[in-house]
Amino acid sequence: NVGGGTSVLRVVATDRDIGPNAMLSYYITGGNQDLTFRMDRMTGEIVTRPSPPDREKQQRYTLTVTVEDDGMPPLS
Repeated sequence: NVGGGTSVLRVVATDRDIGPNAMLSYYITGGNQDLTFRMDRMTGEIVTRPSPPDREKQQRYTLTVTVEDDGMPPLS
């Protein structure tokens, strides 16, 4: 078990565009129904919420992450 606010992973993506179109935003888009985790949309860091996950209840989590650029329209 880990405490609340613990960093568990950092997702890294790249975009070959330049300027605003190269700015990326990160989102958890699946597997977080109980809101156990939050993701910093600017850095891609995934941390536990203040109520940390209970390993006795669930040993493994599978999250889906979507990354979008700042283009119009945004591409993922």
